[in-house]
Amino acid sequence: VISRIIEDLTYDRRLYKNKSQKPHVMFQPFFCIGDKLILSSRIVRISNMALNLWHLLKFVRPKLHSRLISLKEGIWVPEIISELESKGLKCVPNISYDGGEIDLVILDVQKKFGLLCELKWLTRSDDVAGTHQVDLEIMKGVEQAERGFSWASSNVSAFRSKMATQGTD
Repeated sequence: VISRIIEDLTYDRRLYKNKSQKPHVMFQPFFCIGDKLILSSRIVRISNMALNLWHLLKFVRPKLHSRLISLKEGIWVPEIISELESKGLKCVPNISYDGGEIDLVILDVQKKFGLLCELKWLTRSDDVAGTHQVDLEIMKGVEQAERGFSWASSNVSAFRSKMATQGTD
């Protein structure tokens, strides 16, 4: 296990070739020089290693990264729902349709108002490239939300049916 962790944290030139998304070099503080493994303590001191590791997983272990996101969503979505329902709102998570999923529908039954949400689990970035990636993720989320809204608006009976199966009229 330890050797795998060190391997993941060791600079790998292959991750930086011919890809549109590349990990930031700061994500991997170990370097091989000849037969020696060198740690850049400066990288560790000046960077947010916990956040870097999270982003690095997306490149070196994408299946694990995806699984951890799902586990995180499994904790955070119920927390969000609990908080909103304590304020008198109804919530319905995960409405699937052809072409996507609406992550969360929040309803104020008294005011006859609903909000369709595309949830994004973003982390603060310390650099320009990371900020740009967050912007791209937000733009992707807006497109997903627009698709979900378009589907719900043009398929009202199917949308209501899916809401009803989740216990909401």
